[in-house]
Amino acid sequence: MPWAVLSAGVDHSTFIEQVRIAVANGAAGAMAGRSLWKDSLAMTNEGREAGLTGKSQPRLAELREAVLGR
Repeated sequence: MPWAVLSAGVDHSTFIEQVRIAVANGAAGAMAGRSLWKDSLAMTNEGREAGLTGKSQPRLAELREAVLGR
């Protein structure tokens, strides 16, 4: 039966490690929210786009690699 890992608001590095362990043990994927974008909440509107582009996109790519087992 497929299962996925939820970020549950933990910091990104912890979440990525949890995803790697879970995928190695049968998880089919991961669902991320706060581990990708929670830092943007403390930013101004002007800085948010740059923060999401500069931090969240690379985090999403890292998550993809972890789910693919790379």
